[in-house]
Amino acid sequence: MKRLSLALLSLAVPLAATACDTLFLTRPPLDLDEPPTGEGEGEGEGEGEGEGDVALCGGATVSVSEPIAMASPRTRHGAALLVDGRVLLAGGHDNSYLATATTELFDPATDSFAPSGSMATPRQDFALVALKDGRALAIGGFENSGGSVQSTEIWESGAWSPGPDLPEPRTNASALLADDGRVVIFGGQNNADSYPQRVLVFDPADDTLAETTSDVSEARGSHTAHALADGRALMIGGYYTSALDDVDVIFADGRASRGPAIPGPRRSACAANDDVGDALVFGGYAGGALGDVQRFDAVGNQWSAAPALPTARFACEAVTLSCAALVCGGVEVTSCDAFDFAAGAFVPSVADVGTEFDFTMVGLGDGRVLVAGGVLGDELENVVGSARVLTLN
Repeated sequence: MKRLSLALLSLAVPLAATACDTLFLTRPPLDLDEPPTGEGEGEGEGEGEGEGDVALCGGATVSVSEPIAMASPRTRHGAALLVDGRVLLAGGHDNSYLATATTELFDPATDSFAPSGSMATPRQDFALVALKDGRALAIGGFENSGGSVQSTEIWESGAWSPGPDLPEPRTNASALLADDGRVVIFGGQNNADSYPQRVLVFDPADDTLAETTSDVSEARGSHTAHALADGRALMIGGYYTSALDDVDVIFADGRASRGPAIPGPRRSACAANDDVGDALVFGGYAGGALGDVQRFDAVGNQWSAAPALPTARFACEAVTLSCAALVCGGVEVTSCDAFDFAAGAFVPSVADVGTEFDFTMVGLGDGRVLVAGGVLGDELENVVGSARVLTLN
């Protein structure tokens, strides 16, 4: 199947995942037939600002490991950094294009993968969250029978057990791990034409799931969900008949309120926090790939323009390192650009990470980043069965 001829191109959330934050998400499908908006398309103003003139983090480089074999090829899967430093990969689909229930663990001490049991329900496009008690929670998703999944499952020490059911099925839900250990669940899609707006809260103290009284402001998919350093999350843009500029602020107690619209509609962007706790939203799609970057001031709750990406991209992933935000991948893009916080400029950092989109990117907390799975090449069946470790040297 050619990617650009498909009406449904899977792109994720969750974890738009800023992989070193406490937010894990997946991205809903993207319809590439959307007409251009004329706003921010292509590489944009300020293209390559600082490129070639700035040394990353005062002279650092980002090295890329040789491919590390995974237990199974997978894309549209979940990834979560466990409290013991290992990374759990779960679900997704392989080259058969069927959802899988298999899971595996990456051990950063040996840079190797090992199988870790199977979920009861094969699922892709779901949220996977590492809990503070060492467990992990898989939320909703899409299964092989062709419908959204209503169940949750809980991983503990290599075994899976049933969790509480969602009030209704959800594919591509987003989830925020609150400081008190609870999980706030928002967004997602119930099969083809229903977008649940109610915010849910999972309590790991008794493994219960409850509806709040809060709804996100607009029904939509393909949004970017991002955890701020202050414990809130942003639900940015998305798609409902066209790309949107709507923003919701999600609080750790499950409240939701409308935030300031992001300048320029977009969906399938990626985001990372900077060194002062503001959010940087990179690229996205609005009739074409965007090079636009917007900064959200977490104190003033307002947006401002940041230097444009050297390479326009959507369906990318981003992660915060000590001195820079690393932005990788996207449809037809395998490179990474780094936004140097001190210089306020982008620096090309990695030419090829071996994957394009629907991969996961998890900060390991030691200056390294795990990039796993995804899709590479002209066919959606080209599912990647390896991972790479990126290291800030």
